[in-house]
Amino acid sequence: LYCCGLGIYGQLGISKKIVNIPTLIESMENQSLESFSCGCFHSLALQSDGKLIIWGYISNDYLGLSEGEEYHFSPIFVDTSNIKQRVTKIY
Repeated sequence: LYCCGLGIYGQLGISKKIVNIPTLIESMENQSLESFSCGCFHSLALQSDGKLIIWGYISNDYLGLSEGEEYHFSPIFVDTSNIKQRVTKIY
């Protein structure tokens, strides 16, 4: 998975805030992704096994995390164990 653009909120998934050329998100290099979605302030990836990966701005609980840092510049896994159905698609 590659990123580029303005990522002042961490939505690029790397530590750089401005990326002018497509740049590999190294922590996502060996992930088997089913789908991917990005917004103005955050990004999400869904692995083939149903695991959800998120990064970016989490103010107002945007990423489903209620505690912790406000910005996630690196992708993190979301605990989906309390969801009764498997996540199959993200938008």
